[in-house]
Amino acid sequence: LPSLLKARGIGRIFARRLMPAALLLPPLLAWMAFIAARFGNLAMEYTLMLTTSIQMFAFSVLILYAGDSLQRLDARRKHGEKALVKSSERFFNAFNASGFPAMILAEDGEVLALNDAWTESTGYTREDIRTLDDWTQRANAEKSAGMNALILASFNRGAVTEAPELRVAIESGNIPTWEFGTAPIGQDADGRRLLMLTAKDVTERRRTEDSLRIMSLAIKQSPVAVIISDANARIQYVNPKFTDLTGYFPAEVIGRNGGILKSPAHTESFYLGMLRTVASGNIWQGE
Repeated sequence: LPSLLKARGIGRIFARRLMPAALLLPPLLAWMAFIAARFGNLAMEYTLMLTTSIQMFAFSVLILYAGDSLQRLDARRKHGEKALVKSSERFFNAFNASGFPAMILAEDGEVLALNDAWTESTGYTREDIRTLDDWTQRANAEKSAGMNALILASFNRGAVTEAPELRVAIESGNIPTWEFGTAPIGQDADGRRLLMLTAKDVTERRRTEDSLRIMSLAIKQSPVAVIISDANARIQYVNPKFTDLTGYFPAEVIGRNGGILKSPAHTESFYLGMLRTVASGNIWQGE
């Protein structure tokens, strides 16, 4: 009881309001019992007063118990709120510290937060991008409707998903290629579903892949025979011109040692020199 009276919250209010009644009722009951014993009987008015007093006392005890329960519930609620605040702080610290651009989006299209990486990568601030439509209009106005539909459809999937790669315009005028991913993160206080949209700049990877694709096409269409082997002289690739000149199909030579192409027209030192060149990682060229 002392701790309940000293505590803060709704339980304390109940206890302090009803405490006077709880303290006065026992003496009152004793006095009524003394009067009843003195007169030798319980008159009707004394019986009614006694019954009422007992009910009030029971009610006071019940209210005090309820106050204590409410106080405990209030303490647990405050503890839960503090834990929630700390958890939210940890989440937003991790959100802002992420090296990948990230956005928190509500299902009605409102942008709730942008992390530092998003602002640094695009040049757009939270004031510039208040809704998803604000961003897609800036990123790619011609395809903004399709981009919006693609991202908002992630709310219905309810799971971590990867969106296609898209070219997006940033404030500097550059148009990098971004790879997107989405993940549901619950609901806000208004019951709106929330989504975290993350992005990864894959522009350099795309350029490398495009360069490799062009190089592969050039080797494939080369007018001279090309053999690619590892450091142990095992053949890894031959182009179509190799097949035209030697009659060997790729399946017949890939994985085999280049020695299968030896000819008596060349000396052993000739082939040893060729193998040393390949083993050192250099390109051998000759007839």
